Amino acid sequence: LSGINRSPAMTVGYLVRSPQFRMPLKAAYACVSKGRTQTCIHDGYIEQLRELDVEVHGSPSTKEGDIPTTSTIMAEACAQMAADERAKEEEDAEKAGKPDEA
Repeated sequence: LSGINRSPAMTVGYLVRSPQFRMPLKAAYACVSKGRTQTCIHDGYIEQLRELDVEVHGSPSTKEGDIPTTSTIMAEACAQMAADERAKEEEDAEKAGKPDEA
């Protein structure tokens, strides 16, 4: 899982700051994540990128939560794992309650 955090963050920052591109953060993130679907930038890097966006463009192109961060992705994964576990427990309980068909 290398190249999902720092490299995309640096690339997004380059696209935002570079005179050649000067993309708003939202567009730069969309561009990078389209090419690198496993992008998962750490919360602190996203906050720094949001500050850079304001510094370069004068106003933010994103709101809090517009760009998925490590913690939001992990929270979603944990919630999905918990839901899967509950479904399995319910399925097992249902099977345990039925007599064997032989």
